[in-house]
Amino acid sequence: MMRVRGGSMASRTRTLSGHRLLLAFSFLLPMLVLLDIGVHSWRAVQDEGHERATQTAALLREHGLRSFEAQQDVLVAVAEHLRGLPWSSRINAPDVHRFLVALDSSNPTKGGVGLVAPDRKLADHSRLDLPVLRRDLSQRAYVQAFAQAGTSEERAFGGGVFVGPVVRSAATGLPVYTVSSPTRDASGRPDGGVVTVNATPGFLASFYRSLVHQPGDEVLLVRNDGAILGRYPDAAPEGTSGGWALPPSSAIAALGQAVHQHGGALEGSALSPLDGRRRLYAVADVAPYPVFVAFGVDPAAIRQVWLGRFAPVTLLAVLSGAALAGLTLTAARATRRETAALRGQAQAAEVRAQVEERLRRSERVNALGLMAAGLAHDVANMAHTVQTSAELMEMSAGDPARVRRFAALIQNAAERGGALSRRMVAFARSEPSDGSPASADVAEAVERVAALLMQTMGGGLSLRWQVTGRLPPVRVSQPELETSLINLVMNARDASQPGGDVQLLGRLEWLPVAPKPGPDEAGDLLPPGEYVVVEVVDAGEGMTPDTLARVGEAFFTTKPPGRGTGLGLTMARALAQKSGGGLRIRSQAGRGTTVGLWLAAMPVPAEPALLPVEQ
Repeated sequence: MMRVRGGSMASRTRTLSGHRLLLAFSFLLPMLVLLDIGVHSWRAVQDEGHERATQTAALLREHGLRSFEAQQDVLVAVAEHLRGLPWSSRINAPDVHRFLVALDSSNPTKGGVGLVAPDRKLADHSRLDLPVLRRDLSQRAYVQAFAQAGTSEERAFGGGVFVGPVVRSAATGLPVYTVSSPTRDASGRPDGGVVTVNATPGFLASFYRSLVHQPGDEVLLVRNDGAILGRYPDAAPEGTSGGWALPPSSAIAALGQAVHQHGGALEGSALSPLDGRRRLYAVADVAPYPVFVAFGVDPAAIRQVWLGRFAPVTLLAVLSGAALAGLTLTAARATRRETAALRGQAQAAEVRAQVEERLRRSERVNALGLMAAGLAHDVANMAHTVQTSAELMEMSAGDPARVRRFAALIQNAAERGGALSRRMVAFARSEPSDGSPASADVAEAVERVAALLMQTMGGGLSLRWQVTGRLPPVRVSQPELETSLINLVMNARDASQPGGDVQLLGRLEWLPVAPKPGPDEAGDLLPPGEYVVVEVVDAGEGMTPDTLARVGEAFFTTKPPGRGTGLGLTMARALAQKSGGGLRIRSQAGRGTTVGLWLAAMPVPAEPALLPVEQ
């Protein structure tokens, strides 16, 4: 008797050691999975930041190109309208003024259209009333650029179009940058005058604001010499006329020169000329005009996006680890209590029944400890589902429909994990799982489980699934149904021979009378009615009649020690009975096994009949 008691004590000592290992494992596994997901997520978010910068720079280039083309169209229209008119008919001429005002009203840049005479004085402006004061504009960059018709300055700006820096307009006093071209005589040659179209940086800033999606985003429109024409944020430094210039040593200026020489777009890290913070910039050339655009992404915003995505995964990992640790600690405490009780047993005859009862309870608690390892595997699978779906979401950032579908898979995995943890804790406390009646879509559950397990069968096995007809809903929760199907498919996989098939089948069946189990069948007696039947079929070794008779008992399993808990079919039967149905199994040694969940179908409201329409 002492030998038996000593052996039991040694077994429980080993069990306590196993519980300590499981406790460490319950924290280590979620943390390793969390670390892997975090690294992949960070790389994906960084790639998204680079892609967003490049795509936004391309969009800014197209906007800049369209804006300059629109301004050049105004220049061409004015030049054509004035061709052949002497300057005496251009200066302060009512018809010319009305034409300039009309063009200004249709110009989205809202900066005004002006005319400078060959004497370098203002001849007309759409924002001034006639007669305009003929101010001296000889110091303006656009006047000096076209001071002499046919000079190298004219040719340097591509067909006579010049883009000036930001200055205060002589007509309106507002900060503007000027796009200008020379006026021409009747023969088409420059005659010394200049047509100007002004654009306000505020016009650009309003468009740039619409492209900013994250705090810290920055937009720049820059001449090739470093003069900034437009920016967002658009606050100008005190004491300036409204424009900034990039320092010659700026990395942004170097990127601008590179794209001007070679075309296309480039990326690089540089200090912002607005707030001095380092950003990731994408730069694109606005050829043929001597300007480029730059879009900057703040690394802090990238980190915020990563943290926003990583936080739910971290929460899931922490909750999973806590659930595993709770189960292990519960089992360890129970085992220690049983061990202490066994030490106090001294009388063999009177207390043998009590000792045996406590031993049975201890074995049950030990099984709970082993269940923690199985739960850890399930949680690892769920975390893998979350990781895979998150990566697919990141690869499909431009497709909202695919993003929502993968987000639904992540939410479904979280629900399955929570439901599994609740049921395991409820079992450990000898309490039934709590849950209000729900409605489950069997066809959707079959499809989800097949999609989840199809690529993870291993051993050369394949998973085939089919749903026949339209299936009504059943009164169970969707996560519990999917968890039961996963357990049944995993059991079928373990029982199958390499290279075989596992089938997951769904159909609707009407039972006119209660069927009785045959010689190769076991399971619940079902009342007549309509059932949604989900069967898992394998072509494995099958079961003998003795084994078949015990299938469904709690903690009974045919798997080797440490490979099964004996609760899969028990939970599946409880789920089917909750719906009003039951579990039925057919099996023969050497011919495989079919496990069927018979779920009572919920009544579907009939669609209202259509009344005939009188003609």
